[in-house]
Amino acid sequence: MSKRRKILLYLVLTTVVFLAVSLVVSCGSKNDKNGSTTVTYSSSEQAAKSASSANAAVDLSQSMNSAAADLTSSSPDSTYKTPGINSNTDTSSLSAIDPQLQVFADGMLGQMKSAAVTNTISKARAMRSAGLASAPSPTHVTITGTCSGGTGTFTITGTDTSTVTYKEYTIDIVLETCSDSTNTVHSVSNGSIHVYDKEMLDNSSSNRVANIHLTALDYDGATLKKTKIANGDFTANESGTSTSRSGSNSANGSYSEIVPGSGGGNQVGTFYFTNLGDQWTWDIVSNVKTVTNTMNGSFGYSIVSPTGSLKLDIALTNLQDKVRYNNYLDPLFGSRDRWINGSITITWSPDLSLYGCIGGTITYTTAVATPLHYVTSLAADKCPASGTLVINNATIVYGNPIVVTVGNDQKTFATCSQMDNNGLCGGNN
Repeated sequence: MSKRRKILLYLVLTTVVFLAVSLVVSCGSKNDKNGSTTVTYSSSEQAAKSASSANAAVDLSQSMNSAAADLTSSSPDSTYKTPGINSNTDTSSLSAIDPQLQVFADGMLGQMKSAAVTNTISKARAMRSAGLASAPSPTHVTITGTCSGGTGTFTITGTDTSTVTYKEYTIDIVLETCSDSTNTVHSVSNGSIHVYDKEMLDNSSSNRVANIHLTALDYDGATLKKTKIANGDFTANESGTSTSRSGSNSANGSYSEIVPGSGGGNQVGTFYFTNLGDQWTWDIVSNVKTVTNTMNGSFGYSIVSPTGSLKLDIALTNLQDKVRYNNYLDPLFGSRDRWINGSITITWSPDLSLYGCIGGTITYTTAVATPLHYVTSLAADKCPASGTLVINNATIVYGNPIVVTVGNDQKTFATCSQMDNNGLCGGNN
């Protein structure tokens, strides 16, 4: 069983006293501090576990903005589709920070892409195409119907205030006891979705807002298995030309899962993202596209049960991800170079540094001359073929193999996935 899994089980399912006794045996000695203290790595293996944390933060920002883009009723080629970054809803890299973090993030994305949501969004798009787009402006249209599971209702209200220079509309969706299936295992949703879109017809700028406030009850027959609550507020603004654009994305929200306890009392897990902001630019020169994202804000999760609690917070401070796509029009034969600079601060509550969990501030530095080089431009190509990344007192040189050095301690890894080692509390005992 992994070290992180032991910690989670002991914290949530047992008493704190039993936790303290057990972890001293299973997790070893103190490695670093928690919170705002700068992390000082004691071994190359420990440093390797932090290498993917910055990448995970970038992927989370991309995933949240991609999911928010899907809530809008604009056309599939809308520039809101992550204008400053690549469209991505792959959260697998979050497991490099903590596997439970990925589970909760996927739950939030799942709620935003649930059948109840996607079905009504599809109807809203069809309504706008058939009704609002062809009618004089301003136009107000309302439709209601029965949900796809045969019970519950949805109401969609649309207002189009477009002019000869821009398109502008507002869509509001309300779900009332909306079932997604007639199967024994099904979900019933209540809540609202709001989207606003204003886009200049000359593509010079756009402004978009998406809000989601939904509660879903998961049933197995008549038995309530889980309550899921998703709240999110997203904004995206951009401007520029076809070869140079800039903008910003922001996200605030949370996702909770409430599981009834068999012996009384509930277990509540919550994933949150607070002021998760991204200032971005991209430009195209010849066949080279350069994208820069600078991120701030925080995200994390907490688990609370009648027997204990655990919280992980990740704060981003000017975490910059700069990617240069070479021959970007041909991703199979192109390549990309990447620079990661800035810092993240990891805080565990309670402080778990005594048990080997990495906590504190981690600063990433990529020199101009030695970027992380990927042999293709594809997002699926996640491990650099070359390049040097400095993380506090550790140096990682990518290649075949990957070499991680901390002082006189050096370790090689065959792949990036070997470095993750099951998260910041990774390792097996």
